[in-house]
Amino acid sequence: MVLRGDATQDTRDRYGRLLTYAWVDGRDLGYQQIASGLARVYVYGRPSQRLSAYRRAEVRVPARSRNVWRGCTKPVQPPSSTATDPHRFDGEGDGVGCES
Repeated sequence: MVLRGDATQDTRDRYGRLLTYAWVDGRDLGYQQIASGLARVYVYGRPSQRLSAYRRAEVRVPARSRNVWRGCTKPVQPPSSTATDPHRFDGEGDGVGCES
């Protein structure tokens, strides 16, 4: 794995976390995650060097693909007990959260 900084961004965020691109076997891990539907593009502050590539990857993710963003698309009703579901992911109260 190789970590590469971005000249358009700070080296660390306000929490002290290192801001880099992770390259594994010559491939940008962030790009691969976005292209697979496992991540979304999010811009905080200034646009990054790889933003246009990331946006292209996000557009290419098939709408019907099975990914982590597909499950929580419908409104969630409060469950009968917030003790077992404090974040209210289980709208039907059937024990399965964010099902589609």
